Amino acid sequence: MFAVFDPFFLYLCEKSGYGVEVQQAFSVPQALEIFEQWQPYIVVSDIGLPNEDGYALIQQVKSKAKERGQVVLAIAVTGYADEKMRQRGLSAGFDLWFTKPMDIDEFMAVLACLAICQQSSYAIAQRILSHVIRHGDLCLEQQLEPLVSS
Repeated sequence: MFAVFDPFFLYLCEKSGYGVEVQQAFSVPQALEIFEQWQPYIVVSDIGLPNEDGYALIQQVKSKAKERGQVVLAIAVTGYADEKMRQRGLSAGFDLWFTKPMDIDEFMAVLACLAICQQSSYAIAQRILSHVIRHGDLCLEQQLEPLVSS
């Protein structure tokens, strides 16, 4: 699941037939409220937002995610192609930067890869935790050894 804070991109996602679950916000406060309630693992945002920009949004999103012990991927989808702005975005916390106009199929392929990685990481964590619970009398290193060697 991911939150989209870009109306044009939301429209493309809904019409693309990829079956992604999205929510939309029209301001930074609304986006932060959605983020708090929904807790997506991918956030897509434009840079040009009303009152506060996407840089401020992503800094707050990353801070809130860190407080929760969560990792959130932040993706900028913007009309700004300037290298200085891109560097500022990456410094602010964006993980990826896409410039409009963009190929929606290429972008959705990137999202699919990110979702697979996230699901794989979750599955690996579940496998490790299931062994930790089953073998409570072993130290963590002993519990992880069979998983690492398999």
